[in-house]
Amino acid sequence: HSEDRPEWVILDLATVAVRAITVGLYPTNPVAEVNYMVGDCAPKIFFAEDQEQYDKVAEVDAEKAACLTKILYVEPRGMTKSEAADDRVMFWDDFLKLGRAHREENPGAVEQRMAEAQPEDVMTLVYTSGTTGPPKGAMLTNANVTFAIDKVINFVDRMPDGKAVSDKDLIVTYLPLFHVAERIFSTWTLVVAGPSLNFAESIETVAEALREIQPTIF
Repeated sequence: HSEDRPEWVILDLATVAVRAITVGLYPTNPVAEVNYMVGDCAPKIFFAEDQEQYDKVAEVDAEKAACLTKILYVEPRGMTKSEAADDRVMFWDDFLKLGRAHREENPGAVEQRMAEAQPEDVMTLVYTSGTTGPPKGAMLTNANVTFAIDKVINFVDRMPDGKAVSDKDLIVTYLPLFHVAERIFSTWTLVVAGPSLNFAESIETVAEALREIQPTIF
């Protein structure tokens, strides 16, 4: 539950790597929608970018929130009291330390999980907008994502010069990463071809970021 930022992509890829399912929320989702979605998909780990997003998940009905074992945050301002009062809350940097310790104690564990992945594994839930009823989580499997990669990212004819995307390219990530279009053109393109993702400081500064970064793909 966050604006676009590197940690969003890192946590998304890490979740997939251990054969878990990643779910995004729009940063603008109000408390009622957070309450519904937590109750619907029952997450164990919740990434609340800052105090604003933490306050929303903290208001989720206790029965629905019973699934949550960790609430991660990355912006420390205003979070000191929340972390002291809620034993589920953990700073992002401390979460990474847990991962490093686990890797040292369990060498090759992540690689083994990745090797065991199956085409029918659900990789991500992408929720519908909810305009005709409660939002529904569309289940995208590894096979779905592979198909999208083959038909969109690896389809070089969509590029004006017919050249495939490469690690020389620059992308500005600006649509919410919860949106499947941005997942395709940022996260999945990064995985396949290695371009550099660039994040504006906020949606209001995207135009400034475009002038500064001058992306080769947009």
